[in-house]
Amino acid sequence: MHRGIKPGNIYIKSNGSPILIDFGATRYSIGVKSQSLSIILTPGYAPKEQYSSKSKQAPYTDIYAIGAVMYKMVTNATPIEASERSNAITDDEPDPHVRLSEMDYPNYSDNFKKAIDWAMEFKHKDRPQSVRELQNAFNTK
Repeated sequence: MHRGIKPGNIYIKSNGSPILIDFGATRYSIGVKSQSLSIILTPGYAPKEQYSSKSKQAPYTDIYAIGAVMYKMVTNATPIEASERSNAITDDEPDPHVRLSEMDYPNYSDNFKKAIDWAMEFKHKDRPQSVRELQNAFNTK
């Protein structure tokens, strides 16, 4: 797991292909456990499970971040922080995150927008559980 996927950690090479950089959060996850998690998450790109040292993290954690980066690419807006989403949901208020499929971006297919929405589901159990699942969602016609 990378645990720090965000626009600032994606470098575009001269041939136009992207490369993921900065594996500091990955090193942290296999190293010292006593430091604050606040140093390894970026609001808007980190799902709720990254806000607690007690939460289980798995590929679905990075999948949320991938969805958030793609959301930013389409909308040019940083997604709502997971902590804000959590507070609203806990208070029985609507999730403040606006799903991409509810927005008017006609240059993107409904399946593409729905795949991003799926990646950004609030509960980790409701997201794709593997990169392969997410890839398949993008390839659905």
